[in-house]
Amino acid sequence: MKKRLMSAMSKLILSVLLLTGISSIHAYARHLDPIVKAAEVKYLGVSGDAVVFNVSVKIQQELNLP
Repeated sequence: MKKRLMSAMSKLILSVLLLTGISSIHAYARHLDPIVKAAEVKYLGVSGDAVVFNVSVKIQQELNLP
């Protein structure tokens, strides 16, 4: 009986700690500034033993961000 009670209590405490940690991380993540990333990736093909992509990233002035 004591073993079952200790097992249940430990699971309850662990669950409460995990939920508290997750909720605090979620609350912190909501207040971060959003990051806008604009990138274009084009597949160009295979060259020898490499796969070739063309990646272009728009800079902040092109996106008209403050």
